[in-house]
Amino acid sequence: MNRELFSDYISITEVETALISKYEKKLPVQILDLWKKYGFGSFYEDYLKMINPDEYKESLARLYVNGDNAIPVFITCFGDLIVWEDNSVFNLILLKDFRIEKLADTFETLWDGLLCHRYDKLFDIDIYHEFIAGDRTVAFDKCLISMPLSFFSGEKKEENLFQVKISRLFEVVQVLLGVVGKEPKQLQLPLPEDYRSYYVNPDTLRISRAQFIQEMETEQWNYKMHYSIDISSQEKTGAEYVLGCFCDRATGKWIAYEMLDRGMCGFEKAFDTEEEALGEVKKRVLNEIENNPD
Repeated sequence: MNRELFSDYISITEVETALISKYEKKLPVQILDLWKKYGFGSFYEDYLKMINPDEYKESLARLYVNGDNAIPVFITCFGDLIVWEDNSVFNLILLKDFRIEKLADTFETLWDGLLCHRYDKLFDIDIYHEFIAGDRTVAFDKCLISMPLSFFSGEKKEENLFQVKISRLFEVVQVLLGVVGKEPKQLQLPLPEDYRSYYVNPDTLRISRAQFIQEMETEQWNYKMHYSIDISSQEKTGAEYVLGCFCDRATGKWIAYEMLDRGMCGFEKAFDTEEEALGEVKKRVLNEIENNPD
């Protein structure tokens, strides 16, 4: 195993022999070797934390549809969990985005992906780098949370990040979103005071064509794909014209789509990568603006 990833390892505590024995036949042997050599702690520029599964399994069972068959082994600074699931695959449970991404079938593939930074986009590592640029750190028992949650706002910005206890993130996700792998909760408004800062009504995110054109070339472009864009008007109206893309986990394809008013589907098209799907969405937006100047 290449130990380069652990050159910046910060050890927090040793792993007890009894815990190693408990997971001997439940986790890949390489994970147990890391426990023995390094203990629990953080690495990957303090972004990833190697954790005690026993401290997270109960929460995972409440938050994830297959939580009873998944063992949490790492957690990111955003509180997203890397789990060894069904004794066959490493998955990333993106709590903040309320979705699941497959990382690797084996430990070797996972390790190689980390070494070559294959997962950095999924990890939102650029936003994390912005956060720590001012010599800020994230405590081992804490994570970064966005206010409002990016699931509702469609935005991921450093200025929206706050440090909270990891347990607080779990509580917020459970109350506002529910169980990852199922449909999001239907919220009853108004929310309790303790949760209002984490929520924003997506209907308030509709933007005019003029604003969309102005922001089209900014680094926030991708996040605008989640907005309701009223292409035919210079002002916000009641009509929705929604464009976006998502990953179809059943096929592994990225789907670009258009949703017309009254929930009618305008088109769906499958692509191999997220970049291709977003490119299709951008092209359609530009064509619509060109063909409908009013």
